[in-house]
Amino acid sequence: MAPTHILRTLAVSALATACLLPVAHADVVTDWNVIALNATAMPPNSILQSRVLAIVHGAIYDAVHAVDRKGGAYAIDAEAPAGTSVDAAVAAAAHGTLVRLAPAERPMLDTALNVSLSKIADGQGKSDGTALGQQIAEKIVVLRSTDGATVKVAFTAKSGAGLYQLTPPQSQPPILAQWGSLTPFVLRDRTGLDFKGAPAVTTTQFARDFDEVRNVGARNSTTRTADQTAAAIFWTVQTAVP
Repeated sequence: MAPTHILRTLAVSALATACLLPVAHADVVTDWNVIALNATAMPPNSILQSRVLAIVHGAIYDAVHAVDRKGGAYAIDAEAPAGTSVDAAVAAAAHGTLVRLAPAERPMLDTALNVSLSKIADGQGKSDGTALGQQIAEKIVVLRSTDGATVKVAFTAKSGAGLYQLTPPQSQPPILAQWGSLTPFVLRDRTGLDFKGAPAVTTTQFARDFDEVRNVGARNSTTRTADQTAAAIFWTVQTAVP
């Protein structure tokens, strides 16, 4: 899968999953989406942030699924006791993933969890929901710990048309060279899929794609939409990965 497609999958996974939560109150899901964005907005870059957001929302989805049992599980197929608070499960699942993936933000995340749980009546349902969310968070983080995100891949620049060239004046090597091999969040089976790669530089399709990127990406583009500008700003890398 091309890196651009993987990045798009990560973003869609993080954003679309929140739309598939019929039982949880929208407030707790959207609250924790904002909390997750704030907790992971610091450098190194938004590409890594998108992976964390996808994990968080995967845990949230499975926490809700464990309570309502509608549809299929995303990654962790758990079943909650009757009366389990879905809001507590959502908050605990989001908190549990974030404290593992953004440990420096734990004080803020602990406070946010306390605020979320304070809105839920004490009792067995709240306790069961909290425990459920914590368990799902732990399991999904372990599951994604071997997805290839931390694998180091050596990069050697090659000369020639259509090949990546180091950009002066810094001429820094590309970051996250391993990202093309990252385990996808949504695509589970590649059987029957044809990955042809980029078109040859001598083709009409390459020229058309090149012109589209140049026109949309120009500093003073007249064809780029506000949504495309916002997306470009989000995906802009702030700091290189060591």
